[in-house]
Amino acid sequence: MATTPPIDPRYGRPPHNTTDESQPPDEAEIADLVARALPGTGSETRAELVRTARVRSVEPNDLVWRQGETTQLTQILRGYGAFRRTTVDGGQHIVGLCQRGALFGFSSIASVETPVDLVALTRVDAVLWPGSDIRPLAARDPGFALEVIDRMAQFLLQTNERMDGILGRMARTA
Repeated sequence: MATTPPIDPRYGRPPHNTTDESQPPDEAEIADLVARALPGTGSETRAELVRTARVRSVEPNDLVWRQGETTQLTQILRGYGAFRRTTVDGGQHIVGLCQRGALFGFSSIASVETPVDLVALTRVDAVLWPGSDIRPLAARDPGFALEVIDRMAQFLLQTNERMDGILGRMARTA
């Protein structure tokens, strides 16, 4: 018998993520989220992503991955996370948030280091794929390669917009 999800007292409705977190994610759940996140990708590539998925579960305040590690393509299956950057002077800044369905880390195709920590705000179940698994998929599947290019272009645009905001604030205070 299905149970009704608890009501989130902050909003008077069930929380967005109402999957049973006591159960590990299954292949069907991973396949569904991959298909939704990568609609232009070929079915063989999506099946390969499901087959090679590495599920990682972490508790609140633990790291899914650490700043300076090699980037991995990552999809949040359950929970909420924060991207935290530590600056050279030791300051820590939250630079973004992620939730169920979020897919990021496309720079893993180039095996670069991640500039941020991914910190679990709640219990997080995430699927990770190393760049060594992703790069051959992009070489074989033009649809997937275009998804990678589109996502990296969006990230670049967002980064430029943030820089414009920072430069504008700096100019007003100078």
